[in-house]
Amino acid sequence: RTRGGAKWRERMEKKEALLRPKEVDEITLPKNGQFPALRYSPEETQRLLNEAYAGLPKKAGKRGTRNLRRQKRRWFLVRQIKKISKKNYGIRTHERRMQKRSQVVKDVKHAKREAPAIREREAAYQKH
Repeated sequence: RTRGGAKWRERMEKKEALLRPKEVDEITLPKNGQFPALRYSPEETQRLLNEAYAGLPKKAGKRGTRNLRRQKRRWFLVRQIKKISKKNYGIRTHERRMQKRSQVVKDVKHAKREAPAIREREAAYQKH
């Protein structure tokens, strides 16, 4: 006794298909939903290609090279402008940084210059 099931059923169907006489030639039947390949002679192939190419519209008008050139120049200029602005930004940043640094040095020198007088005033105040 055997259990049924999908595998067993498939196996039996294959056996029956092998035993059954083939009614139609397998070469003419499409397999797996595909159609058999059509075979044309070289002359027929060339005729079909010529017919297909004749149906394509002829090229007319410009190919846009002037537009491409203009766009190329435009983007080149954009890159140059950005390069200059980045350079200027860096220069301005450097100048600001140096200005702050110079101001700090000036403040320190001023404090050192004024320190003895301030100390004398503070000492005189403490004595009274």
